[in-house]
Amino acid sequence: SGVKHMLDSFNDKFNEILAVLPYVDYLFGNEEEVDQFAKNLKFEGDLPQVMQQIAGYEKHGQRERVVVCTQGKKPTLIAKKNEIITVEVQLIDASKIVDTNSAGDSFCGGFIAELLNGPDLVKCAKAGNYSASQTIQHEGSTIPKYAPVKTW
Repeated sequence: SGVKHMLDSFNDKFNEILAVLPYVDYLFGNEEEVDQFAKNLKFEGDLPQVMQQIAGYEKHGQRERVVVCTQGKKPTLIAKKNEIITVEVQLIDASKIVDTNSAGDSFCGGFIAELLNGPDLVKCAKAGNYSASQTIQHEGSTIPKYAPVKTW
């Protein structure tokens, strides 16, 4: 499967990923990727706990690391080393889902776009979820031709 291939590739490159991690302010992943990351670092605990451990991993610079984990229709989790934020996903009708490819990339794009307006992580996650929800209603990695309706 595509996810298995991606995780195998991830494991092969983990030392390279680990070398840049101290410089990462925002780390995004889905629950399988975060779980694999935690296993590679030998972190234990439930998903929020390992996210906090990753957030607290060696960090250079002034900013605290933020770890963001998407879980499909389950809540998006955001972790700092001493905080967990849970953001519910605004669900769309399942009959509107056409293609989930690029949902994660779209989430990151929406999150970062909202981050440029300020550090409200709940708004960032809502913007990311909105962006992903629009993408999955279209075939392939297409950008809808309509202006977004800001709902967050």
